[in-house]
Amino acid sequence: MLGFLIGLEERYITWKTKLTVDEAIKNYKEATEEEEVKPKVVEHEDGSISITSPWASFKDDDKDGPTFLT
Repeated sequence: MLGFLIGLEERYITWKTKLTVDEAIKNYKEATEEEEVKPKVVEHEDGSISITSPWASFKDDDKDGPTFLT
């Protein structure tokens, strides 16, 4: 009987450890996840097209700046 209880306890500890580790990994991924940034295709006033840096920022109401293609 004692062996059965020890085996049950061991299975519970293994299950609880796995559950805790899985939750910790999930929480870590959610906390460190970065938004995917993609470059944009831009059409300039002279008709040329270029690809911007994903970190470049242009205002939509900027009359002198490029317009984004959709």
